[in-house]
Order: sequence, then structure tokens, then C-alpha cells
Amino acid sequence: KNGQATVIGDRLFTSSMSGAVYALNAKTGCVYWRYAGEAATRSSVTIAAMPKGSAAKHALFLSDWTKSAVALDADTGKRLWKTVVDDQPGMQMTGAPVYWEGKLFVPISSGNEAFAQSPSWVCCKFRGALVALDAVTGKILWKRYTTEQEPKPFKVNSAGKQLWGPSGGAIWVAPTVDAKRRLIYVGTSNSYTDVPYDNADSVLAIDVDSGDIRWAKQLTADDNYIDGCKGGKRHANCPDPVGPDWSIGSAVIQQPLPGGGDILLVGQKSGMVWGLDPANGGAVKWQQRLSAGSELGGVEFGTASDGRHV
Repeated sequence: KNGQATVIGDRLFTSSMSGAVYALNAKTGCVYWRYAGEAATRSSVTIAAMPKGSAAKHALFLSDWTKSAVALDADTGKRLWKTVVDDQPGMQMTGAPVYWEGKLFVPISSGNEAFAQSPSWVCCKFRGALVALDAVTGKILWKRYTTEQEPKPFKVNSAGKQLWGPSGGAIWVAPTVDAKRRLIYVGTSNSYTDVPYDNADSVLAIDVDSGDIRWAKQLTADDNYIDGCKGGKRHANCPDPVGPDWSIGSAVIQQPLPGGGDILLVGQKSGMVWGLDPANGGAVKWQQRLSAGSELGGVEFGTASDGRHV
């Protein structure tokens, strides 16, 4: 299991890397139902009351490694729909889907950083994306890649294989809905190749209705990274120079401020925590370094705010 459990009343819902999803009694652990999925589910599940026209009163949403979003009846575990949201090479699903106003927002991530250590891997054609679906039917409403530039061949590596770019900008974690501005915020990962990825290591503000990017704030530029390229090691697909791998690996927090207005709180693998202004295109209000950061260090997978502290 990788994702957090979700508790609603006396029921606890949890997913697993085996593909199974469970509804348990939160006090006793007794099983209400078990759904046998076709592939691993790494993210947490999301529960929502459904609008009119749905076959279920409440639905459970998840993503799995068949590159799909899935909706289940939260009361019975019966599958309502399953939709393949993308089919890029090396694609993975890690961030929890988010429900709002009849739409399901699904982030798309990738394992390309690891796979590209093999010289036979075609590096790299993946672009991170956010997909919006109709929560009742599973129909895709829009898809927004984190860069508009499609990967193209740009050079041949030392093993004689074609390299592609730009590539990267994966979205690891759950998006954050700004109901007042009708925006959804995502943080993105690093780039994978030497071709600049304009929205890598960035916070993006995306229109919930159209999927258009309203503003983007890049926190680290030219962060081109693949596993196995540091410490004197190099393989055929290593970018040059190799970046620090300072992805945004935790969900953006939108926090109201005591004097009015609000702020976006963003943790980064650089070891930096940022306070960004959502009313001013993500302008930096403050920043605070907690550590030196590293490929597997800094801030990853989880920040929180109590209204006064982050």
C-alpha cells in the first residue's frame, strides 16, 4: 500500500499495490466489500457525493496502472466506469484524483527517470498532464499537458539511440482546487532531457472549466535529471549538465490569511518552502530553506497548515 486511507463515518477505504480496493469497518476492520482491480493502485482514493444522473449515491474514485481512472459505487464496490486517460510511454499514476462540481481531476506522472537508465529506452517522450473527466460518465472533458511543446528528436545518444525532448513535468501529487477563482493548482517535476521544459519545477494555475493555463511560476529552471547520472556515473541518456532534481513533490496548500486574501504554500525537493501569491500570478511573497535538498531529500509527499503555521 502507498496511498493514505480515506475515512468516511464508520467506513475506511483503502487501495493497494495488488490492485485490490477495500471498504472496511473503521473500528473492527471487518470487510464490507473488496474490488479486484486489474493493476496496482498507488494513490489514495477519493469519495464524493454524486450529482443527479449517477448510478450511485456516493462514488469512490482512484487511478491505476492500466493508465486509467476508475469510479466505484462507494456503498457496494461495483464499478461504475473505467477510462484510459493517457497512453504515454513510462506513464504512472501516483497523485490522488480530486472531485469538484461534477468533475474529476486526475494527475499524470511517470517512471521515465528510472527507465531511461537503460540505453535501449527511448528517452524521452513523456509530458506530465492533468485530465478532467465527467464524474458521472467518465468522459474526458479536457487534458492539459504541462508544456505545449510536443517532444521531437533533437540528437543521438552515445549508444546511437535517438533522444527526444522536451520531456518531464510530471505531476506527482493531488491537485488543489481554488473555488473562488475557479482554478486548480498543480506542482510539476523536473525535466528529463537537455531540451528546456518551460513548466518544469513549476506551480501551474489551470482553469477548471477550459483546462487553459492562467499562470505559471517556475521555481527552478534547467533542472534536467535522470537517475544514475551523478557521482561520476554516466549512461547514454544522461542530460548534460545534470540538474539537481528539485521537483515539487507535495500538494500545493491554499491558505486564507488572517488579514484577508490567501497564499499558496509549496514544498520543494530543494529543501525550500515557498509562499506564493495566487492573486498576482504566483509571485513570491516569501521563501524559507529547511535543508540543502537532494534527489531523495528536501520536502516530499506531505505538507500541512493549521492556519498559522506550515
